[in-house]
Amino acid sequence: MGENYLTPQMINWHLNENAILDRMYCNLKDGKKIAMPRYYRDKIYSDFDKFRIQKHMERQECAKDVDKTREKILEEMKKEDLIRINKAKKAQKEQRFTTI
Repeated sequence: MGENYLTPQMINWHLNENAILDRMYCNLKDGKKIAMPRYYRDKIYSDFDKFRIQKHMERQECAKDVDKTREKILEEMKKEDLIRINKAKKAQKEQRFTTI
């Protein structure tokens, strides 16, 4: 990748108003995506655009943390449910043996 990456079409693609917040990457010829090098970011985006993108990414990270926390809580609830079920089964077995 060189300066020839920054064609007017590519700059417009990165600055598209509907997708500017999610296009902080570069496409390689083999279809892979890489993080956009600082050189390109500085050439393409204004300071205001960079600020908007930064805030958007921070919100995305917070959302990921919330999802991880939610997943962890659900996992703990499942474990507690299994423990409760096993205790109930054990109590039923003990009750059967004491009544026999």
